Amino acid sequence: MCYFPETLRKYPPVPHIDRACHTDYQLNNDVLIEKGTPVFVNVVHIHYNEEYYPEPEKWRPERMLNMADNDNRDFTFLPFGEGPRFCIGKRYGLMQIRAAMVQMVQKYKFEPAVGEPYQIDSDPYSVLLSPKSGGRVTFVPRSNEKNV
Repeated sequence: MCYFPETLRKYPPVPHIDRACHTDYQLNNDVLIEKGTPVFVNVVHIHYNEEYYPEPEKWRPERMLNMADNDNRDFTFLPFGEGPRFCIGKRYGLMQIRAAMVQMVQKYKFEPAVGEPYQIDSDPYSVLLSPKSGGRVTFVPRSNEKNV
């Protein structure tokens, strides 16, 4: 089971993507987006849209089963952006996360710090994802004994 895509859906590193429209685009009968107009895509809103992700507040990694690294689920999964200007560090970042998690899980168990709330709110004024008032986790060393 892959936990990273669901975590990135729930907590995208960048909450919005900004682009400039490169040609006039007729969105519907009433709205024309003119060339050069800045366009902001609210990634958090897409990731929390119940039409695409039922019960969006719940962390359910099984909803991302069989998802490939390049699957954007018809532009409803955009933690690294998409198209010709997507994050060039996407593959490298995912590789680093996997390698770091393997090293940490081999050596430690993770537990919430005593008195720390389970729900941690994000800072609405931060450009990148960050907790509003910090957060703490207790690293419990694993025993080096092996059961044979």
